[in-house]
Amino acid sequence: MAEIFHSLRKRPYISLWWLVLLFLFVFFYQDAFAAEQAFNPPMTRILPKASKESQNYRYLIEFAPYLVSEKNEADTYALGVFVSADITDKLELQFASDTVTYQDPDLGISDICFGLRWDFFEKYVNLAFIAYLELPTGSAEFAEAVAEPTLWLEASKGFGNFTASLTLGSTYLADSEDEDYYFNYSFQAELDYSPDESNEISAQFSGYMPDQFEDGMARVLAGVSYTRNLNTQKSVGISVLKGLSSRGMDWTLALTYDYQF
Repeated sequence: MAEIFHSLRKRPYISLWWLVLLFLFVFFYQDAFAAEQAFNPPMTRILPKASKESQNYRYLIEFAPYLVSEKNEADTYALGVFVSADITDKLELQFASDTVTYQDPDLGISDICFGLRWDFFEKYVNLAFIAYLELPTGSAEFAEAVAEPTLWLEASKGFGNFTASLTLGSTYLADSEDEDYYFNYSFQAELDYSPDESNEISAQFSGYMPDQFEDGMARVLAGVSYTRNLNTQKSVGISVLKGLSSRGMDWTLALTYDYQF
């Protein structure tokens, strides 16, 4: 802990970083009403990924079986899949889906997402744009009503064994094909600690603010993850997420297996 505060004193931009995170906490954790239909991106999009930056690999595939305990609905079981491929050293194609999903009594397939990541600035802080398009290709019980484009801006900075990242974004969506589109604003803050090359611990805080005011609170969650690198290509991990809103997700347990090639 002393090393963290020492880093804050030596690097004033890190202090500003944490002020931004505090503002986001106050803004998103106020009593705000949620949309009638949940904005529910694939779980694999918010789970930590093995880093390809220090390895000579272009492809990553992640399998993530997980359980979501809902506060007002039946529990959900799903198998998340995330795939990324480097086009250049700045561009990355992404694919994400929760694939096979079960929520009593329904068993089906979830939507798929295609994404593009562009790392466009790496001087004082690393900046990247991430564009996603979620297509309503899933079973009727698990599909969104319409195609949903998302744009994220990610900022990250390493200091010692720590890496802090902040992602802000918005999704353009509608609750049904007959209703008007609106913007849904989201954020994700994450702090990673790597004591050595084999272990990594992550803490994250994320949520979104629906634009339609029906009932409930804005969905906000916090979680911790542990990743163990088995070798330069394989890693396994476990994530526990806790919902902090009055409705939606109560808690989530996810296991991950990442393979790079």
